[in-house]
Amino acid sequence: MHLSNFNHLWHQKTKYESRAESPQQLDNNRLNQLWTRNFLLIALINLLVSSTGKMLDGSFSFYIIDLGGDNFTVGLTAGLCAVCSLIMRPLTGWFLDNVSRKAIFFVAVIGLIIVPFLFMLFPILAMAMILRCLDGCCWSAASTSSNTNACDIIPRKRYGEGMGYFGLTNSLATAIAPAVGLFIMEAAGFKPLFITCAGVAIVVLLLLSQLKFSALPPKQKVDTNRPLLYKIAHLFNKDAIPAAIFIFLAAVPSGAIYSFIALFAAEESLGSGGLFFTLQAIFTGVSRIFAGKIADKKGEGPMVYMSVACFVINIILLVVGHSQLLFCVSACLMGLGLGLCIPAMQTMAVRIVPPERRGSASSTFLCSWDVAWAIGGIIGGVLVDAAGFRAMFAILGVFEILALLYYVFWGRKAPSAFKVYQASLLHKK
Repeated sequence: MHLSNFNHLWHQKTKYESRAESPQQLDNNRLNQLWTRNFLLIALINLLVSSTGKMLDGSFSFYIIDLGGDNFTVGLTAGLCAVCSLIMRPLTGWFLDNVSRKAIFFVAVIGLIIVPFLFMLFPILAMAMILRCLDGCCWSAASTSSNTNACDIIPRKRYGEGMGYFGLTNSLATAIAPAVGLFIMEAAGFKPLFITCAGVAIVVLLLLSQLKFSALPPKQKVDTNRPLLYKIAHLFNKDAIPAAIFIFLAAVPSGAIYSFIALFAAEESLGSGGLFFTLQAIFTGVSRIFAGKIADKKGEGPMVYMSVACFVINIILLVVGHSQLLFCVSACLMGLGLGLCIPAMQTMAVRIVPPERRGSASSTFLCSWDVAWAIGGIIGGVLVDAAGFRAMFAILGVFEILALLYYVFWGRKAPSAFKVYQASLLHKK
């Protein structure tokens, strides 16, 4: 070989070796790896868990009316279900942090298998309302478990991105499951719908057996002599509260829209409510893909302002629009708003939370969503009976303005806010 060629190859080899990663760099890359088998499993599990709930969310209002209920009963059932979910969230969070990341997940999924069969055994309005609340408890425990285990799996440096992709499974479920649920209900009736929900939960149970759960973080000594109120308050996480308050205010109108949009579309001859769910979910999913990455780099602020704008325009179109085109645009804007704010707020909720408190932080954040949907469903039912659908949407739209004011004057100054957190890191250095 010619000497010049040899020198060239030697320099290339040296250049390559100089770029080779050290063992420490390789370990860091593995720690920051997002697309692992475990992440794919928990994402698929979350997709199916969400699907069992969304199939019933879109069609259960028709089941209540079929059993003799009215619009108020529909809203009351949705609200009670959300309240039961709310109560279950902190209990599940405590169990996940103190007992096991695994056991309550399995119990909740078994409940999701059993309850649909009880719907078929007891086709009575009062029983349907009670069982719907039980179903809400099981779904709440399963979804809280899913979110907490995802927090354990996703690398810290890629949390916003990871939760964006993880949350995409919720969007896919929202895009597909309500339409599938309505289709099964209209084509075959309620019993096949309930059997389908139970079947999906059985698949979840099989996938759970393949998931690798993280061990519980080591615990610090706890003072058992604390008063009862302190112990109850400890079920929630104060560091997650700023994000939880914003998502609560922003989600109240969404709770009402989700509970009544199918009935509104039928009354106004705007097409299938399933189309609204599908479009909303597609745009939620599309926006989630980039919203999480932006939140990791720029913080939650830009996501907040854009999402509130989308929510406000969405409500305006529902109030003044009388065409299917505006109905569809409204669905797209609602989806865009949800996709922008949820990953950013989830990131904010756990940003300064230690690993041993992730269960309580996840449950605190998700509780705010449940409270919002409970209030949205209950108030929505009262307002629909009193003033109609459009007036109900307009009145609840005030919550979006309150959400914006809260973030501008309080939320963005919280320790968990992106800019405050970044400033604290610089101060420590």
